[in-house]
Amino acid sequence: TIKQKNNKGDGKYSSSRSTKKQIHNNNNMMMSLVVIVLLSLTTAVTGRMTSGNFVLSGTNSEVTLGSIALSKYAENGSVELSLWSGSELYANERNLKVHLYMDTNWSKFQKATTCEEKSRLSTMMSSVSFEYVKNHKARQRNKTASKKEPDGKWASKRIMVTMEKQRNEDRVHYWYVVILDCSLEYQFQDGTIPKIEYTINLWNSVPKKRRGRKLHVRTHLSADQTSSTTINLIKMILSGTIGFLVVVFAFYRLVETKSVHFVTFLVMTAAFMDASSSFCEILHLKWYERNGYGWYLMDGLSSHFEAMTDALLTMVLLALAAGWTMPSDVIHVAQQQTQTQMQSLISAMRNPVEGMFRSFNKAGVLALIIITAHLVLAQWGRVYNDDFDSYHDFEHLPGRILLFIRILSGLIMIAASIHTRSRTKDAALGRFYTIFGIVGTVWFQGLPLVTWICGWAVPFHLRHPMVTFYNSVCQSLTLIFLTWLVVSNSSPFHKLSRVKEEKGGMNLTDSLSNNNTSFWKLGKTKIRLD
Repeated sequence: TIKQKNNKGDGKYSSSRSTKKQIHNNNNMMMSLVVIVLLSLTTAVTGRMTSGNFVLSGTNSEVTLGSIALSKYAENGSVELSLWSGSELYANERNLKVHLYMDTNWSKFQKATTCEEKSRLSTMMSSVSFEYVKNHKARQRNKTASKKEPDGKWASKRIMVTMEKQRNEDRVHYWYVVILDCSLEYQFQDGTIPKIEYTINLWNSVPKKRRGRKLHVRTHLSADQTSSTTINLIKMILSGTIGFLVVVFAFYRLVETKSVHFVTFLVMTAAFMDASSSFCEILHLKWYERNGYGWYLMDGLSSHFEAMTDALLTMVLLALAAGWTMPSDVIHVAQQQTQTQMQSLISAMRNPVEGMFRSFNKAGVLALIIITAHLVLAQWGRVYNDDFDSYHDFEHLPGRILLFIRILSGLIMIAASIHTRSRTKDAALGRFYTIFGIVGTVWFQGLPLVTWICGWAVPFHLRHPMVTFYNSVCQSLTLIFLTWLVVSNSSPFHKLSRVKEEKGGMNLTDSLSNNNTSFWKLGKTKIRLD
């Protein structure tokens, strides 16, 4: 058995007497979500500096302690490993070996049936030697022992192994550090093997120029993560610019017409959350390069900001596909008694704010599920021993569940777009919803497709960079598209949508319906919700 302690470094409001109780309950639910996020920031995650413990046995004679991708420009990489077996000595320490494997032999290692076969596939090997160390905790902290320190532990001499770059290699290679004791397969020792604690540091070597000289600097950052800082920096600038443009547009609309649609605030929030996610990840990466486990708070905030961005984009795309912001004289809505369950859900999504904070109908339930699922799955994925940024790797159960939710949401969006297109009385608007359905499908279904392709057709060291790059590009393009929807005036959607209300107040449909529940009134300012 193995237990690892990981330190990581791969989207609304009015009140009345009849609705006060519902609003109070909804406020409690929102507070609960905030509490979930704050509590989730106390969980541990993985990194290039890892500590934990394991117990070997006859059925489990090897343990993988860590891995790192070595840059093709590196001279070499290095491993520093320390082991402690507590107050019990590891009896057959001469059989305990540390093996290093390159990715060229890793698939063979996984397929091998015996420990002896696996050991022969290693590229490098180092022996383990224990010695009794008094005041063990003080030694771990490199401090002078106090009288309160325990007597001591059996500790190995610090193991230093150099991952030497192979000749004629012109690509990134993953290296895996594994501990094996092959004697356990033919000598019954279960029950006598002590639990071993460990701390492992893995370093990559990257070339840098200092004062005109070319040097190789050690870093904990794996070679498949070296592009992450650049990608996040570009995404942060782009998303921040998008958010700023939407703020300027919203301010202009408020000054000109005293009115702005709520969807504008959702797009603005999604853009700023996306920029915040990239900013936090950049800070985490900079710390990670130096200490091997990064800045956990920033990495946690990055994951949750990204999760909320995905949740907001999901809800906005679903609601707009269902006809949100469109007057009822433009899109015909069938009578409630004649609707199927899917049609009923699509009709509810035409006003997600009503469904979320007033009547709490099917749209409200769907929105709550989307937000909660993204937050919970983002945190759940972080407790797995992944290489980096587990929210985007999708190689574990919570990641696969997240992809399933995305696929299912995409199918609902397609059904909503087709349904809305069939109900519209304007041919040009119908063509717009066809294009909207295509754009939404690319966002919803593209990531699962790219992840699936990378899983079997792309080398392991390129999977995370490709998934991260595609997700960043797709996220940015979707934000640009939604920004165009809320600030431009160049399509059939803009000519009919309530997003761009003309100066002078409500349109004819609103005036005839005398609908006084379709907006918030904040002084002279009106925020459209329908």
